[in-house]
Amino acid sequence: MRKDELRSLLEAKGIGSKGITNRIYWCSKIEEDYNINLDNICRSEGKVKRLVEDIESNSVYKKSEKRNLIISLTKYVDLFKGN
Repeated sequence: MRKDELRSLLEAKGIGSKGITNRIYWCSKIEEDYNINLDNICRSEGKVKRLVEDIESNSVYKKSEKRNLIISLTKYVDLFKGN
């Protein structure tokens, strides 16, 4: 994930600065915690589904963190697909 590209895409969608900062934070956290590149994961619906299942079953995250991670991942995938 390139943060500058993500920021530009989100700005073009009319997302505010706080929303942009939050999405970049949570997407970066997913990449760091799982040692993955979201751009590669987004190409496969099966990989995205498995990642969501991994996040849901991860006992390290609090419930609110899981929610934020999954929401950010879902929105990133939608953005990646051009929705």
